Amino acid sequence: MNQYADATGNDSGTMTEDVDEEIRQKAYLQMLTGLMNHVIWRLDLETMTVTYVSPSIKQVRGYEPEELIGRPMEEMLTPASYRQVLQKLPGWLERIPSATTGDVHLLDIVEQPHKDGTTVWTEMALCFFRRADGGFEEIGISRSLGQQRNLAEMFHQLADNERFLQVIWDVAPCMLSCVDCEGRFLLINQRFADSRGIDRASAPGRYLREVLPKVLKEKHEQLFAECLTGKTVEFIDQYRPEGAVSNLWSYGQYRPVLSADGQVKKVVMAVMDVTGEQEMKRQLLEAEKIGGTGSWHLILQDGRFRCSDGLLALYGTNRKELEAEGRNVFWKRLEPESAAKLKCWEDLDWLSGQDKLGLEMPLTLPDGTKRLVWISGEVRTDCSGNPYEIYGTVTDITRQRAMEEAKRETELRLREFSRAMPGAGMIVDTAGTVVEVFDNNQLLAADAETAWTGQNLAGLLPDELAHRLLWGIGYVTEQGMLRFEECMLELARGQRIFDVRIAPLSYRREGKATAACYWTDITDQNQTKKLLELTYEKRRQRDLLNDLAEGKITPSQELLDQAWQVKLNLAQDFSCYLLALETWAGKPIDDWQERREELQPLLEALMAGLAGEPGVIVWESKGGIAILVPVGPDGKMDQARELEQARYWQEVVGQYAPEARFSIGIAEFHSGTFWQFAKVYGQARTAVELGRKLGLDQVVHHYLDIGVFQFFPAIRDKSHVLDFVERMLGKLEEYDRSQGTELLGTLEKILQTNNLKLVAKKLYVHRQTILFRKQRIEAVLGVSLDDFEIRLALGMALKFRQVYNEKI
Repeated sequence: MNQYADATGNDSGTMTEDVDEEIRQKAYLQMLTGLMNHVIWRLDLETMTVTYVSPSIKQVRGYEPEELIGRPMEEMLTPASYRQVLQKLPGWLERIPSATTGDVHLLDIVEQPHKDGTTVWTEMALCFFRRADGGFEEIGISRSLGQQRNLAEMFHQLADNERFLQVIWDVAPCMLSCVDCEGRFLLINQRFADSRGIDRASAPGRYLREVLPKVLKEKHEQLFAECLTGKTVEFIDQYRPEGAVSNLWSYGQYRPVLSADGQVKKVVMAVMDVTGEQEMKRQLLEAEKIGGTGSWHLILQDGRFRCSDGLLALYGTNRKELEAEGRNVFWKRLEPESAAKLKCWEDLDWLSGQDKLGLEMPLTLPDGTKRLVWISGEVRTDCSGNPYEIYGTVTDITRQRAMEEAKRETELRLREFSRAMPGAGMIVDTAGTVVEVFDNNQLLAADAETAWTGQNLAGLLPDELAHRLLWGIGYVTEQGMLRFEECMLELARGQRIFDVRIAPLSYRREGKATAACYWTDITDQNQTKKLLELTYEKRRQRDLLNDLAEGKITPSQELLDQAWQVKLNLAQDFSCYLLALETWAGKPIDDWQERREELQPLLEALMAGLAGEPGVIVWESKGGIAILVPVGPDGKMDQARELEQARYWQEVVGQYAPEARFSIGIAEFHSGTFWQFAKVYGQARTAVELGRKLGLDQVVHHYLDIGVFQFFPAIRDKSHVLDFVERMLGKLEEYDRSQGTELLGTLEKILQTNNLKLVAKKLYVHRQTILFRKQRIEAVLGVSLDDFEIRLALGMALKFRQVYNEKI
């Protein structure tokens, strides 16, 4: 019992101690995390993500644990602290396989982001833990330095210094990188990252050899090894990046960074792109091939001189002569004054502060040939900033100067030409200053050539126009192309419209580009253009109205809309008139269309006068001048009013065409005129044509007054009409021809009235004479004139004969 009790008691005691220990551990943890602002965390080394963080993280960094679990380590630190950890991480990872739980590592001080956007400094310690599954975890504890103000401020200052250093690196005009003694990047600037095509943030920890072109790796491994011995090593690289069409050149240095004990701990690599300089050298060589150019190089300290074959050819000498006489071979081809100026280039005191050199000089070659050359040089200094050498070229500019002289002569001729042109010209710079004015014709002003020169456009022209022209001048000088503007000016001679042509010039005034502005007065042209446009519109109106009148097109709503587009309102009702020319200047006009060109001024003047009434439409048709007069507000029109209107047209004709005589035909009024357009016009034409043929002693002929003649246009087969006339009147007409009588005329008078006495009175003969003629007519024709049907047939035959004017 006691034994059992002891055994049981011992076991119970052991379990109790374990529970107590667990409680104590929890109490320690609570004290660390709750009272002392310590944060406990775990990191999976395979994924580099946070797997646990204690609730005290909220007091230190403002985050809830759930917001950080599963996030990568990179987000737990500021970029600078993250790079600091990356520098040490490779060494730790190498020791993982042999590590045992309990190895503790102090990570100095790190900066971590706070949720409110600020940062906090913490001191971290960590150890490795091998899990049962063989994986590794990193267990750490962080302690806030918020209470240690001086220490935190010191690290803030260090961080600011690091950021300041980074800014300096970024503004450096070259590609900079810093690597450790094994060649791993510690820091690079943006220029280096861009040139190598790598992400700047991911560069720390990578090896320099990874970003070098393959053709340069072996060379730079040797240079790097030499730098690790403490030497500064210079290099020049030439390579062609993948996909590029030309080579790149770069100049650089490896410079060691020594520790306090004199050991190389870091290496700084500085690289500059010198492709431009190398391209300049290549272009100099190409210039030698083209001719007219030579290059030279002078070492100022000892007078050593080198030059190209092109330079020797330019001076008319050779290598042998150069070796024998030295640079004197060049001096003797110069004038003494020019040689003295050029020798100043060898004076070190004079050269101090000089960078680019240039002189234009005449040469006289041994054969007497004269040349004009431009000698240029670029001064290079030594490490102390003193002039050391000059690289230069000599260019034959004889032809260039001749071309410039020809250009000046051309500009002079251009000025003379501008003065002779009918328009006005001016040269204006991009600031709006008028350099020169050519206005012999005084288009712009009476004294524009003197008063406008030197003035600004803003003071000469309206604000909007001056601004528009100034913008145009800037545009053509930048784009090198012509521009056109149209503007209006109020001048002493009235309002004028100008076409302004702006063209760029190579001439510069006080460093400003210039343009030529040529002003052409197009006021009269515009008026002519408007007349032409009006004429075109009138022609479209005429064509549409004639097509309607001749029945070539059928009235429709679409056609009504089309008429409206050419300013014809055909939707209202009209009365229709047709004026046919009978005589002009006392001479009969059989076919006025044949004399159309001769009569054109007359017709245009008359049509302009006829169209003076509001709403009246006048146009030229095949039958004459057609007129449409809109009806009054009541919508009614009668024959009396139409005849009164026709008499008004006679007055207009007398006013505008006093030498002309017109017959006027009037159509029967129809409401909905547009829909019966061809019919209405046809009636007016029938009235004027038949009125003339009937020989009535009147000028105005109304369609309703021609009686039976109204249906004559409906007779399409003329042969039937002529046969009818022949049957009824042929014998009588033949009798008159053979006997010399005038029985046909007597027949017409008898048919007009049934009173023979009245007929005798009209013919001034005795009644018995008329009775005898009547009997003779009846005998010749074999008919009785007392028969109504016979009288009607003979009357119709006489009408047909009169209209068709046929002789049988």
